Amino acid sequence: SMEHTVILKGLALDATEKSIKAFFTSNKIENIIEIRLFRWDSGRLKNFGQVVFDSVDSVKKAVKLTKEKTAAIIANIRSCDDNKILVGKIFAEQPKGCKTISVNSIPYHCSNQEVLNAYQKYKIVSVKIARNRQTHMCKAFAHAEFKTPEDAKAAFSDTSIKIHGRSVFCRYDVGPADGHRRKTPKTTTPKKRKRE
Repeated sequence: SMEHTVILKGLALDATEKSIKAFFTSNKIENIIEIRLFRWDSGRLKNFGQVVFDSVDSVKKAVKLTKEKTAAIIANIRSCDDNKILVGKIFAEQPKGCKTISVNSIPYHCSNQEVLNAYQKYKIVSVKIARNRQTHMCKAFAHAEFKTPEDAKAAFSDTSIKIHGRSVFCRYDVGPADGHRRKTPKTTTPKKRKRE
């Protein structure tokens, strides 16, 4: 569950599941259930990940680790409860009545149907993969809408979801699920200076 999960930010590029586990073990936090490191399609590590522990007590111990101890491999450790950061219209906690989640770190060649299949047990209604307006390439995330807020919450809380073997992570999303979140900036022509 999310309450047993911590978010790792600013990971060293050479970090591995083994080195992350060794780091927590050396700090006497050993009851790890799963380590998820997110990677690009090339295999290159992204700078964040998640660790699932078997108790809330272990989460509290992990979050309390000082920056001096984490600097070599992890820049920051936060609990999911502390990660209630608003980015645009994407939330880490569920807004009232929210039925849409943003599914992140999906493969670039992923299809709408594959996301639907991954969440089919949670009464998923629709999926729209975000794509670049010019190239139509996948932006590595999708908007997924569910039948009820309860279904969305259940899908959000399922940290075992993988697509093409890749772990995904989610945020609640109250924005339009059209796959296009950025507006193309308007271009303006400079005004001609009047001759004096």
